[in-house]
Order: sequence, then C-alpha cells, then structure tokens
Amino acid sequence: MLGIARSNYLAPRISCMIATGVDPYPLDVLHDCPGGDNPHCVNPAHLSPGTQSENLRQAYEKGQKPSAKGKRYERRLTPNEEAEIKRLYVPWRVTLDALAEKFGTSKSTISRIINGFFEGAA
Repeated sequence: MLGIARSNYLAPRISCMIATGVDPYPLDVLHDCPGGDNPHCVNPAHLSPGTQSENLRQAYEKGQKPSAKGKRYERRLTPNEEAEIKRLYVPWRVTLDALAEKFGTSKSTISRIINGFFEGAA
C-alpha cells in the first residue's frame, strides 16, 4: 500500500496507474487473471478499471463469490451471530480469517466485533 495525497493505494491500483498513466478513481480496479482472479495480482495485462457492478457481474459469470473484503460485500450480522463470534474467538487458536470465512464477512468486521467497536454490520 502506498500513501499518495492522503489516500492509500493498493498495489493493483498503482500498477494500473503506471500502465495507463491515469488513476482510475472513482472506478475500481478489476482483475481478470488466468486460473481465477487474484486480488494481489499487479500484472497490468490482468487489470482494468471498472464499476463495482461490473466487478460483481464478472465474478458471478466466472462462478466466483465476491470477496468478503470491504463494507460493500459484508452481509448484516445478527446480534446472535455477533455473540457467537465473541464466544468462538480464542486468541492464537481461532483466527480472525477463519471467523470471517465462517460468517461471510470481513476480517476487520470480526476484529471490531471482538474488540467491542462494532454493533451491527453496514
């Protein structure tokens, strides 16, 4: 991640900027990697600017589930699920990634729930 003008840019966006000469903002950077999309890919031949809708449509067409990262993909968690997350979390034994996968949300949401900074999903 690179900070430019008070904004954080992930490597794929930087790669897309270098390849095209422009920042694709406000568009997302879409991946079309052989063998399945790789969110860490920086090969400009696999990257293109596009809308969130295009990204979701492409994932659906490829039979992939959208990434659980970021609020736009999070599903609403019930109070019972939040309590279950707190009950299941055991440091060094149960990872945030495992809980995020189990509950279909992001690692950061799991962290906020465990640390008491979060009530209800976006």
